[in-house]
Amino acid sequence: MLQFTIIGNLGADAEVKEINGKKYSSFNVASTKKFGEKDETTWVSVLSFYSEKLHQFLVKGQQVYVSGDGRLNVFTKKDGTTSADLSVIASTIQLCGSKNAERQQPPIAQPTSGFDYVQKQQDDSGLPF
Repeated sequence: MLQFTIIGNLGADAEVKEINGKKYSSFNVASTKKFGEKDETTWVSVLSFYSEKLHQFLVKGQQVYVSGDGRLNVFTKKDGTTSADLSVIASTIQLCGSKNAERQQPPIAQPTSGFDYVQKQQDDSGLPF
């Protein structure tokens, strides 16, 4: 099992999809590292089995901390070249910041297992997750 930890920004708003009757969020995170004057960006696809209440905060530009089970997917493109992408089934998501600093940040969300939803809990922010 590979465990990935990523800190980066969402490239687009998360999408809600469904597998075997269970809803999940799908989004891409860009993590950029500077090498001198050159930037190198790595994109990671993330699947999140969290409540729909978290989904509303997963918007383009939102900075997130994501950890979970990672996979390297190797595939052949239509032009015959081989490529790879990284994906994570999130076990932890924490919203770190965003381009819109006025947005209220919810707490860390952790599921009970990779395919179960987070059990709802109350905290000081009043958000039910």
